[in-house]
Amino acid sequence: MASPSELTHTGQKFYGAMAPLVEDDADYGYATSILCGALAAMFDQVADLSRDTDESPGWGVITDPERTPFIQWLAQFPGVVIPGGVDEATAREWLRSTDGRNRGTPAAIEGAAKSFLTGSKTVLMIERFGGSAYALQVTTLESETPDPARVEAAIRAQKPAGIVLTYSTISGGDYKTLRDTHTNYADVKATFADYADLRSEPERT
Repeated sequence: MASPSELTHTGQKFYGAMAPLVEDDADYGYATSILCGALAAMFDQVADLSRDTDESPGWGVITDPERTPFIQWLAQFPGVVIPGGVDEATAREWLRSTDGRNRGTPAAIEGAAKSFLTGSKTVLMIERFGGSAYALQVTTLESETPDPARVEAAIRAQKPAGIVLTYSTISGGDYKTLRDTHTNYADVKATFADYADLRSEPERT
């Protein structure tokens, strides 16, 4: 049996509107409740999206990146192109972090890379790489990069046209790794030939 308590929000509104007819509904297997549930099923999705709730006003849910059931639809407004084949969590992260209006900015490039990283999602970025205004270097950690090709593709989708990208992964870490594995700056200078050498393997002693 489908009791009124099992009806959706819209179904309960239908049922309530038929109050004069439902006094004996339980005696007839909740026939009116079942009818209201069947009718409400045609309207439930739109009604749930359009009605006011404690979390948001009517229709607010579809414009909320955290809750919208229509991620691809919402992404078109800020100009975000979500890669095909990603899961829902990644799609939401992509929508939050790679705002199409900010495409080409360091924040968008970093956000795109992080969408496909794990762990602490470390992204090391050098603009004007090698002294060129048209060169960019982005590096991620091997241990946090399950699919380097996908990360590089994500970065290329965000970088400005005309900027030459150099992307790679390293087995090392960050400055914390450097600090934890070396006694002082003299030790660092004695270990690494230059900054590029340091960046490639900061844990080397």
